[in-house]
This record gives sequence, C-alpha cells and structure tokens, in this order.
Amino acid sequence: MERSSRRQPAAGRLGSRGGRPRRSGGRPPAQLLLVLLMLLLPGPEAAAAAAAEGKECDKPCANGGRCQPGSGQCECQAGWVGDQCQHCGGRFRLTGSSGYVTDGPGHYKYKTKCTWLIEGMPNTILRLRFNHFATECSWDHLYVYDGDSVYAPLVAAFSGLIVPERDGNETIPEVVATSGYVLLHFFSDAAYNLTGFNITYNFDMCPNNCSGRGECKHSNGSNAVKCECSEHWKGEACDIPYCTDGCGYPARGQCNMNGTKGCSCNSGWQGPGCAVPVPANQSFWTREEYSSPKLPRASHKAVVNGNVMWVVGGYMFNHSDSRMVLAYDLVSEEWLALNSTVNSVEIRYGHSLALHENKIYMYGGKIDATGNVTNQLWVFHIHNESWVQVTPKAKEQYAVVGHSAHMVTLEDGSAVMLVIFGHCPLYGYISNVQEYNLGRYSLTTCLYFSVQFATINQIQAKTVY
Repeated sequence: MERSSRRQPAAGRLGSRGGRPRRSGGRPPAQLLLVLLMLLLPGPEAAAAAAAEGKECDKPCANGGRCQPGSGQCECQAGWVGDQCQHCGGRFRLTGSSGYVTDGPGHYKYKTKCTWLIEGMPNTILRLRFNHFATECSWDHLYVYDGDSVYAPLVAAFSGLIVPERDGNETIPEVVATSGYVLLHFFSDAAYNLTGFNITYNFDMCPNNCSGRGECKHSNGSNAVKCECSEHWKGEACDIPYCTDGCGYPARGQCNMNGTKGCSCNSGWQGPGCAVPVPANQSFWTREEYSSPKLPRASHKAVVNGNVMWVVGGYMFNHSDSRMVLAYDLVSEEWLALNSTVNSVEIRYGHSLALHENKIYMYGGKIDATGNVTNQLWVFHIHNESWVQVTPKAKEQYAVVGHSAHMVTLEDGSAVMLVIFGHCPLYGYISNVQEYNLGRYSLTTCLYFSVQFATINQIQAKTVY
C-alpha cells in the first residue's frame, strides 16, 4: 500500500521531467497517430478540387474560347455563346485591314442577334465578299449598313441561299461601302435555322481582285484603286470578255480589238459571240456598258419613248440619293440630266406604267415612306418633265400593288388604260380589271375570274394576254 501511494504522484507528473514525455517501448501513443493522420488527409473540399484539377471539356472550344479545368466548361470570348462558343450572340469590333465575318461553325442559333462593326479610315473603300450564305428565306436576315450605325445608309439585305462555292465566285456580286465603316446586323427567328454565312472583307482592294485578269493599281491623284484589265477583258472586275467564244472564228466572225473592241460578225450572224443567225431563231441578251451606274432598285417600272428609256420608282435601300425618275438614252448610252420636278412625287414601288402620246400614266403601288398601298393616278408629261395628279370619276376604285397596265384603243377610237388584277390590302388578290378612259377621265371595273397572270398587249389582235 505504501509503495502504491508513492508511485501515484509520479504517474501524475508524466512528461514533466525535462519537458519530454516518457517513451513506452519506442511507439507513439494511438491518439497522436490519429491526429497526424487527420492533418495529412485532405478534407472534402480539397479532395473535390484535386479531383477536378485535370478535368477537360467534353468538346473543344471554338472561336478563341478556353476550357476551364475547374468546371470542364468553355469560357467564351466576347460576342460568342454556346457550350463550345460556337454561336455568335453579341457584338464584335473588327479593326484589321482584312478579315472575316461569320456566325460560327455549323448551324446558327435560334433567336440570334449579332452585330459586327468593321472600322477603317474615313472615306476608304471596303469590299465584302460572300463565300457562303444560307439562312431561312424571308425570316432570317443579314443587314449591311455603309457606316457605323443602323442610321447609316442601308446598302444590302440578305436572306435565303447564296452558295458561290457551287457556281463559282464570279457569279456573286460584292457589297461595297465607301464611308470606311460597315455595320452588319444578323437576326434569326425562333424556327428554322441553316448553316449561316462566311464573309471576307478587305479595305482598298480591287473588285474580286480583278478576277485574275488584270492588275489592281491606284488611280491617278487619289487613294482609290481600280483594275487595269488584260487585253481581252473589260468591266470593273475584268470579268467581261470583249469577245465571247472567240466570235466563232473563222466561220461566224472574228474578234476586233481595234476601235469598238468586240465581235465583228460575218454576214448572216449576230448576237454575243456571233452565235445567232440572221434572221434570229432565238431571243438573246446583250449587256450595255455605261459609266456612273445609277442607284440599284427593285419592283420599278420602265417604258421606252423614242430613243429614251424612262425608269420610274422602285424599292431602294439608300434614300439619301434616291430619285423617282431616271432617263437613259439608248443611242448615246448615257443617263440624262433631268429637272428636279421629276422627284416631286413620293417614291413608290409595285406600281404600273403605261405610255400614251408622250405621257406616262402611273397607277397604284406601295408608297415607300408610309408603306400604304395607293389608288393614286399620276400623269408624267415628258416634254416638260412634270407630274400631274388625276382624279378619275369612279364609283369604286381599288388600291393595288403588283398589277399591270396596258393602253388599248377601242373601236370608237377612244383610248383606255386597263389596270389588270393586283393585290388590294382590303380584299387581297383581286380578279378585277379597272378601265380608265383617258378622254372622259372616268374609271369603271370589270370582273375576270383569274388570279395568276402575265400580260402582253397584242395590238393587232386587239387582245391582252
């Protein structure tokens, strides 16, 4: 008992001698091993981070996107969206002297809105070339503005299919901007989507690089560039041959590179490449070349009076230089200067024109500024280049667009203008023919049961087909 009572305090003073614990058989206590094991082993958060440290993305990141090892997802550059950064979905700013614009690989995204601003030096020429374009026709559009905002002139709008890799790039026109800036805006709806587009751009470059048939050189005294074509080629891009198919030499003609430069056909031959016999056994087109091409337009109308072709109205993207009436001299092959009074009438498209006794009668159409379809009747007096509005006497008068009109002389010698069919915003497509009597200034309507039509005025048979 006495020995036990003396040892108890010594046991209570374990580790007090010299500050060091007493060892038992050279093994650390079990508690100490447990503490060391807990310090060495990582916690749940550290284990998860370590497990994800080398995680890779399931698919490669496109358009400059980077794979984030922590999440295994792509981190996209500005303007790109999608699990692979494969879709455009924002704004892009391009400042290089050349580059490309694309919606991304594969099909574009539903409900997409993408905008690209291409910046160059002011008043430099920029050319856009469409290497591929495929969108849902009439629903998904790409708009091109000659400037740095949507308030700049709209120079082009694309929707549908342009696949030049099938037909050759020479068939696809370039879009040209002259301000030094271009804004492109793409919009898609919530339905059908296609492969999108791939467009290249270049500053201060000749059209289509002169088609490989000429040299691109700076014009005298300016920074503009233009093509100097090889001997047998012409056109802005050196893409038009002076002589087609060698003019059928020697049987049909020969290529004359002196004077007018073109095919000199042998007796009995005519047309491009001297390929059409005289008299002609087929119709054929010839392309007129002229300087200072006028503003492009669609859904316009034209009539020929004497040696002058009068072009009236039409749908135009650029309203800053829009003109209601143009006149082209077929003999001198040049556009004529006209009085400012020719533009006194609101620009419209989808209207009709009919020529009678040096006057041009214009009916209906859609007014561009308001979008309204009209039933107005205007008369253009060619001799003094002026417009006069006429209000016919009529019980009912249809406002139509997409119709046609023809002048017909009745048996009593009176002249009438037949306005045939068209689309009316109130009744839809109508099968009515409106007859306007030029002498009595009256208008009547007749009913014809037909919708799809093409009209040709056959004077000798006194019929309209």
